[in-house]
Amino acid sequence: MTLMSDRQAARTIVATVVTTVRRRGWARAAGYLRSRIAADPEPRDRLRCVLTELIELNAALALRRMEPLDGTELISLDLADEDESPIDIDSLAPAVRAFLARVNGHPADADEQVHLALLAPPPAVVDAVMIILGWTTDQLDWCRHHRMPTPEWLGAA
Repeated sequence: MTLMSDRQAARTIVATVVTTVRRRGWARAAGYLRSRIAADPEPRDRLRCVLTELIELNAALALRRMEPLDGTELISLDLADEDESPIDIDSLAPAVRAFLARVNGHPADADEQVHLALLAPPPAVVDAVMIILGWTTDQLDWCRHHRMPTPEWLGAA
């Protein structure tokens, strides 16, 4: 497969999963994703492409929401657990660290975190994809509410 066809295939899966969440619910979306991955002869490659596409989409949408920033600030999270104790970034899931790297303009670091996420068994990677998918639907809802454009490849998702 070529890089472009991998990306197009990943975008198709992302658009379908987002649409499935909206029309049929989270369980059906996860089932669809698991079935697509199970049918793929190279499931880790497909998961890498899908996870990368979701992270890139979320980073772009998050930056769109923060356009008043002048581009020199780092995006950071004030992370705390239920007891308000700080959470170390190294304890976050690699997919979350990949998002933070991408949104802060460090694509190589984001790619490395996606690689680390893919070291987990495929069901765990699908779970990570579903977490990022939740962020995606929230971001898309925000864009629609504020009449902000969304990527054309998502269609009506």
